Amino acid sequence: MKRALYVSKAMVPFSYIDIVSLTKQSAARNRQYEVTGYLCYSNNTFFQYIEGEKPVVNRLLHQLREDKRHRFIAEVASDNHDVRLFSSWAMKYLTCSDLTEVHLDGFVSNSILYLKDNFSDKGIKLRLLWRQVMLISQMHDAHLARI
Repeated sequence: MKRALYVSKAMVPFSYIDIVSLTKQSAARNRQYEVTGYLCYSNNTFFQYIEGEKPVVNRLLHQLREDKRHRFIAEVASDNHDVRLFSSWAMKYLTCSDLTEVHLDGFVSNSILYLKDNFSDKGIKLRLLWRQVMLISQMHDAHLARI
């Protein structure tokens, strides 16, 4: 199973209704392909985590790079993982306040800052990033299930 995090910049601002609609469309498609994950949106920036079978995730990432609604900035991280972390989320929209609720209020901005650095300590930052994803996973049943 492959998991990937990517960051992109919206070409036009998305309203809350636009994000909800996008999330519902993505969830329907993801159920069909057995992809799970979440989407964060803040300050015209998308931060998304997806997981699924490697060929499916690779194809989805290719489609996302070609999507004209946003400018694909970077695949921040990807690797293979044995366990699906978000099995109940075909695609969940997480707001910054949702992340604040689980004490990860700087998650999106810190993850984006990771891209701007000189990468001298990339390994450490990558481990921190995956640890944040794990924290969201561990807390999602207890704190975010009502979202």
